[in-house]
Amino acid sequence: MPTNRTRRTRGRRPDVQSWQTEFLMHGALSPETEPDANPFELLNWQNPDRHQLREIKRVWRACESAIMVPWIRQHPGTRPHGWWLFNAPEPCRLRLDGVGTPAHEVLCIKQVYLLGLPTVWLTPFLAAYYKGTACDIHGQPVPCTVADPQFPGVAPDPADPPRYESQASFLDRHGLLTAAERKRLSAADFEPETIQPPER
Repeated sequence: MPTNRTRRTRGRRPDVQSWQTEFLMHGALSPETEPDANPFELLNWQNPDRHQLREIKRVWRACESAIMVPWIRQHPGTRPHGWWLFNAPEPCRLRLDGVGTPAHEVLCIKQVYLLGLPTVWLTPFLAAYYKGTACDIHGQPVPCTVADPQFPGVAPDPADPPRYESQASFLDRHGLLTAAERKRLSAADFEPETIQPPER
């Protein structure tokens, strides 16, 4: 019998594995969870290309609400890794002060962030290498064909490491703190966060 009703089909939700959920929360896996992940798939999630990033986003959208609601309740003033990847209005938190250069600012590598903070920094060796002053373990100069004495990058200074706004400050600056979580925050939650400099 003819009908005017339109048949609707629902998109199939991807199966979300427990290790994927943990990765979307923390950006890494615990030693207990890591054996559950396919090592090649995990490597793709840790270093995604554009295609893989689209797949990760699809998984995030499927479990976003299930992660966000308990996360905000348990960790007020912060957001999980997936939120920083796909929902944050800016990829990086505001830098406040300190000495040190994220590697992507002076080298041809992609920007890498974890929870709004750069993860790849110039090491003391790399800074010296691109300035042309690096030496090997025997004290011999390490040749660098692109060395430039005016190379602007510097490694983080342990005495004055880079400092960034806290997650709570970032959320507050963008008007993203909920009223309920704001009541649960203290002054300490708005204190700047310090980057631990690489040793070598």
